Amino acid sequence: MAQLATAESRYGRILVDGSGRTVYLFDIERDPTPRCYDACAVSWPPLLATTASGHPLYYYVGDRNVGDIKCQAVIEFGGGWYVVDSRGNKITTR
Repeated sequence: MAQLATAESRYGRILVDGSGRTVYLFDIERDPTPRCYDACAVSWPPLLATTASGHPLYYYVGDRNVGDIKCQAVIEFGGGWYVVDSRGNKITTR
């Protein structure tokens, strides 16, 4: 299971993995059931971790370096992708 931490970003303090990579939530997921499969999971690989907010978290394949946030507040695969604050809530700022 992956470890989570927080880091400062241009969106404020956000959740990151233990290596400092940005994680995102998919806003059509309202419970722990993932809805990102197949081509979606290629672009948005899942982070295997349990979060306090109870929803799955994902990496964006284009974020190659620690601190990268290249897909904040975009709509793909039927929903929005957002960085997450320290309480597990999406940050909607673009």
